[in-house]
Amino acid sequence: MPRPNPFQTAAHCWRFALRRAAADGDTYHVVMTDNPAAPRAVMSDRDLFASEDLTPEDIAASCDPFLLGIATGG
Repeated sequence: MPRPNPFQTAAHCWRFALRRAAADGDTYHVVMTDNPAAPRAVMSDRDLFASEDLTPEDIAASCDPFLLGIATGG
């Protein structure tokens, strides 16, 4: 059985989603996958809506770039 990727923790994926949302201006989601070697993925709204095998229940967290200004005081 493959070992999980140590860089795909919830905290690591959340920080990646925050960086991508701030840089792109798109909403990014931390999504749970069925792959034991890669249990989480970070996807934009566009990629998420284009994917046919993911459901709303697969979304673990969402990062809206418009809320970043509130959180960072910007």
